[in-house]
Amino acid sequence: MSLVRIKPLGKQVLIRPDAKAEVSEGGIILPDNRYDEAVGWGTVAAVGPDAHGIESGDRIFFRRGHGTVIMIDKVQHWMVSSDAETGHCLMVERDD
Repeated sequence: MSLVRIKPLGKQVLIRPDAKAEVSEGGIILPDNRYDEAVGWGTVAAVGPDAHGIESGDRIFFRRGHGTVIMIDKVQHWMVSSDAETGHCLMVERDD
């Protein structure tokens, strides 16, 4: 992951979506169309000061359609709210 110099404000979380390359039986790499889906997994790249329970590096299940798309080093990232009332960050996976 590249060095992220963006610091989210409030309860915002910057997420880098997982990118899995689909490969056909013949070995052809298929384009990733998962960005059209409503939800997906990603890795937290940066966390705002009021986003409790989420840390940088956590894997997170989030709603894609309720955030802002930000391009960092030609990679699509999502800025979403971690607020429990909005429910954009649905689940956090962490190795403890």
